[in-house]
Parts: sequence; structure tokens; C-alpha cells
Amino acid sequence: MADELTAKDEDTALLDALLAFVREHTNPKLDRFREVVASWGDTWCGVQPVWLPAAARLAGLIASASPQTLSLLSVFAEHSRALHWEQAYSTSDSEVEPHMLENYGYAEIIGKQGPFISERVRAGIAVYGPGINYPPHRHQAEEVYAVLAGQASFLLGGSGLKPRYPGEVIYHPADVPHGLYTGEHTVCIFYAWRGGDLREKPTFTSST
Repeated sequence: MADELTAKDEDTALLDALLAFVREHTNPKLDRFREVVASWGDTWCGVQPVWLPAAARLAGLIASASPQTLSLLSVFAEHSRALHWEQAYSTSDSEVEPHMLENYGYAEIIGKQGPFISERVRAGIAVYGPGINYPPHRHQAEEVYAVLAGQASFLLGGSGLKPRYPGEVIYHPADVPHGLYTGEHTVCIFYAWRGGDLREKPTFTSST
């Protein structure tokens, strides 16, 4: 039908919402990422949509978004079927509980595997359902999280778990262990990586 969006239209709506979110969010922890996200590149390459059960939780999270995060979350919920949902882990990763594999996923919008190709930055959203313990892990890239909806407890380096809510931002320096626990809640986050291998599989660590 003539009024149906093309794949590029849907991807562009997602990109525009993501760029606006990073540009307009006032938290200074995003400052290190604003320029690299804004200048991500210029190449679109359509990706095959892949669905994961965690994606179905997006629509139910809208009520728990903040005014600052509602627009980005709503666009991702609207176009969730167009996204390429994936996971960094599999059943061969003994540190990851089967419950986590059944209840999480992320969708990259900017990055090496597109749909908006970049060698400089990786950005998208991730969803973690209730009862997930994401063990401490590290990677070469520096990373920023912004909680879009729901809540979870996050740890960073030697700090203990700290509850975080919609609108809050967490910065992870390169190679510093971090993790999260969702408890009875679902959480959706925006994430961005810069520096290092943008598709590096995180390494688990016992350090907390």
C-alpha cells in the first residue's frame, strides 16, 4: 500500500528519534558521546528484522517512561517489528542464566551492523525482563546507558548495586566492570559505545 512505510522510512524514524534524544538530553555524562553520535556517518544498509520475546515488553513500558524518555521509547515500540533484535550470549556462556537468554535483547541502530553503518560509534536500545542478573562484565569501549523506562539496579566497578530510574544516565569507562539486576521489574535502556572494538563480546569478571 502507498501509505505503508518502507524499511528505510522506519529505520530513519528510529535514527531521528535516537539522534534527538542524545542531542536534547541534558545529562553531562552524555557529552562524551554527542559529537560522535551526531556524526555517525552517511550509509544506510537495510537489515533483516529479527524478533526476540523481550521486544514484546516495549509497549508495556511506555507508562513507566519519563517525559524526557517517552518520545524515544514510543518510536522504538511502534517500530519494534522492524528491528534486528539480537543477543551477545548463548547457551555456551556458562555465566549467563537461561532465564536471561529468554528475557533480554538489544537492537543496534547505529554501528558496524547497521542499519546505519558506523565505524566510530554503536548505539541502540536494550530490554531486560524481570529476574535478570547480568553479571559484571567489561569491554574496551567506553559506554553510556540512559534508562528509558522501568527500573533496575546497576553496579559499576567496586560500587554496590544502585537503583536507577527513567531519565538517569550511567557512564562506564573503558574496561571497568559493570552489571545490572532487574529484580521484579523490566528495564529498557538506551546505550552507546565509542572506542575499542564496537562489536566486542564482553568479558565476564568476578570483580565487583
